[in-house]
Amino acid sequence: MNSGRGGKGCLVFFAAGNGAEEVRFDGYGSYEGVMAVGAVGKGRELSIYSDRGYPIFCCFPSSQFELKDGQLNLIYGLTAADRIGALGYDDSDYFSFFGGTSACASGMAGVAALMLAINPNFSLAEAKDLISKSCRMPDGKITKVRDKNYGYGIIDAELLLRNTTSQLKKERKK
Repeated sequence: MNSGRGGKGCLVFFAAGNGAEEVRFDGYGSYEGVMAVGAVGKGRELSIYSDRGYPIFCCFPSSQFELKDGQLNLIYGLTAADRIGALGYDDSDYFSFFGGTSACASGMAGVAALMLAINPNFSLAEAKDLISKSCRMPDGKITKVRDKNYGYGIIDAELLLRNTTSQLKKERKK
C-alpha cells in the first residue's frame, strides 16, 4: 500500500458493506490502510443497506431500497455498461440497477483517478487529506470532523477536482 506509485502510496477503496451494520466488524473495510466507502441515495440520505461506523471514510451516491411489507424493494440504481446482447442482464447493453457499496467503492476509485490524473505527485497522506476536504455532509456543509455514518461526508467530485487544480497551482508557484 505504501510503496505503490513509485513510493507515493496507493489509495485503496473498499465497499463498506450492504448489511446495515457496523463496518468495524469487517476485517477488510475496517483495515487501517483502507478507505471504506458507504452508500447514499439521491436525497443524500444514508442508503438503507449501507454499513455504518467510524471506519467509514466517505460516502458515494448509489442505489436505494425501501422496506415494504417486510421485503426490500429496489427503488432505483445506477446505470452501468453490461455484457453485450443476450448475455447481459438487459438487451440494451446497459444495466440500470447496479448499486450497493460495491458501486460506491468503484465510483470513488474513478474520482480519485481523476484527481491523480491532474496531480500524480500527491503522497498517500496528501491525497487522503484532499479527498476528506472535498466531502460534504448531507446538509451540504464541509466539516473536519469524521461522522459515525458518513465519514468525512459525501464526495463532491467537482470540488475535489477544483481543490486538486488549486493545490497543483500552489505547488507550481513554489
